[in-house]
Amino acid sequence: CPEFGGRPDEVPAAPPVIAADAEPVLPPIVAVETMAANRWLRLPAAMVDGLLKTLCYLPITIPLARLVVREALSGEQRSFGEITRLTSDVVNAHLPEALPLLGLLMLVQLWLLAGRGQSVGKLLLGLRIVRESDGGAPGFFRAFLLRGTVPFLIEQVPVAGFAFWIADSCFIFREDRRCIHDLIAGTKVVPA
Repeated sequence: CPEFGGRPDEVPAAPPVIAADAEPVLPPIVAVETMAANRWLRLPAAMVDGLLKTLCYLPITIPLARLVVREALSGEQRSFGEITRLTSDVVNAHLPEALPLLGLLMLVQLWLLAGRGQSVGKLLLGLRIVRESDGGAPGFFRAFLLRGTVPFLIEQVPVAGFAFWIADSCFIFREDRRCIHDLIAGTKVVPA
C-alpha cells in the first residue's frame, strides 16, 4: 500500500484463519493470580496492619509510658504487686478510650477480609487472600475466624504463644510461602 510507505505492487497478507472450535486462550492475569505473593510484600502489609492496631492502643500506651517514666524518676522500689495494680489502674481507666478505636478497626478489617479477602495492609500493597483449594474468596469463616482469630488466641498463651508466633512467621520461607495461619484456614496470599 503506497499510503503506508510500501510498494504499490505489494498485496497485504490475509489475516490468519482461526477454527471455530479452537480452545479460548485465558488471559495471562489468570496464571499470575494463582502464584503465591512475594514474601517481601507480605511483610509491609502485616506491618501496616500492626501499625493500625498499635495506633488504636495509644490511649492506653501513652499513659502507661508516662507511668513508667514517673516511676523510674521517682527512685522508689515498688513490689511486683504494686506495679501490677498501678498498670491495671491505668489500663482500666483508659480502656474505654481505646475500645471504640479497636472496634472500628475490627469492623473495617472484618468487612475487607470477608468481602474482598484483604486487610487494610494487603489492600494497600495489592495482595489478597484466597482459598488454597480453588482460588476463591475465603469468606468470613476462613479469613477472619480461622486465619485471624485462632492464631490470635494461641498467641495469648504465655511462652507457647510467642513460640507459635515465631514459627508462624518463619513459615513464610517455605516454598509455597504459606504460614501456619494459612495452613489452619486453607488459604494462601496472592497478588490482587
